[in-house]
Amino acid sequence: MRTCGHILPVLVVGGFLSSCLPNPPGTPFFGATVTSGGGLPTPVPPTSTVGQGPIPASPSPQSPEVLGFNDLAPGRYLAFNAIIVSATPPPSDPVPALFLATEQGGLVGQLAGGDPGRPAVSPNHRWIAFEALRDGPAGPPSLGLLDTETHEIQWLEEGRGCSFPAWSPDSSMIAASCDLNIRVIDLGTRDSVLFADCATEDNACTDPNWSPDGATMLFYRAMEFHPDPGVYSLSTACLEPPASCPAEPEFFLHGTPPFAWSPAGDLIAFVTFDGALGYADPEGRILQTLAIPDRSQVISMAWSEEGDVLALTLASSSNGLGSYLLTIGEGEWKPLSLAEGDSMIGFWVTVP
Repeated sequence: MRTCGHILPVLVVGGFLSSCLPNPPGTPFFGATVTSGGGLPTPVPPTSTVGQGPIPASPSPQSPEVLGFNDLAPGRYLAFNAIIVSATPPPSDPVPALFLATEQGGLVGQLAGGDPGRPAVSPNHRWIAFEALRDGPAGPPSLGLLDTETHEIQWLEEGRGCSFPAWSPDSSMIAASCDLNIRVIDLGTRDSVLFADCATEDNACTDPNWSPDGATMLFYRAMEFHPDPGVYSLSTACLEPPASCPAEPEFFLHGTPPFAWSPAGDLIAFVTFDGALGYADPEGRILQTLAIPDRSQVISMAWSEEGDVLALTLASSSNGLGSYLLTIGEGEWKPLSLAEGDSMIGFWVTVP
């Protein structure tokens, strides 16, 4: 068994490398324990390269073009995190960035340099919320907003100590795990409301996920010495002014992160406690479970905006990190090569 306490995707310019690296300053934590096994096809790196030499975080002739959504041709795209290092000496410091690829895996360009961890695109496509260690590796995480038109970043002062950003369906609010509680930040007023009070010595809430109709929020509740850790739900009605949160969440299902609502709100994809991929209905009833080949661990997942495809990043001892597409209603895991090296799925975006 091989355990990578901090698994990070590495994009090598001019070569191919898959590695477990310690987190550089500002890099989000993605922990994974992987076990041996076989059966998962290995993604094949694309034949074209992104250039030669290290790619800096800021635009340069050597770096992929920095794009906004309004620069894209109609189609479906995947955003993914990767860390860029030089394939030729002298070695460069790892540079994390957020990239964009076509559905077939061709690299389109760079959405943002720096370190936009756990990126989440707003439903209106105007903003990308992300977490970063703004104050250095010893500081708390912070939430930032990347303007997809101007490429400017706004830091949310209300988002200090927060991670796992999730958008409300109308793009007006962000839910996040803040100091082990779930808080909701109104982007108009910048008011921060305690939505779920979870922070005790043996209790924590993470991974908020808004339902597409805005009526319910799911989140993971980790409770030591409690019989029902798992995914919990809470009505968002308490956010209506005057806010009456926090309220007591209700148990939803036995599962672990990552999990995500389908765009239509009829399915929730999640990971079972025994490591399978599950689908549940809006009432928390488990409809189907799928064995994950190679006994891989799901690191991230994202639904296409049409709800027909689920993109997942998996980690295994035999293949390292790999990205795959799973068409809903089918059981075939289609390998996806987003770039040379490993990658971490962030989100889909469809440009009409």
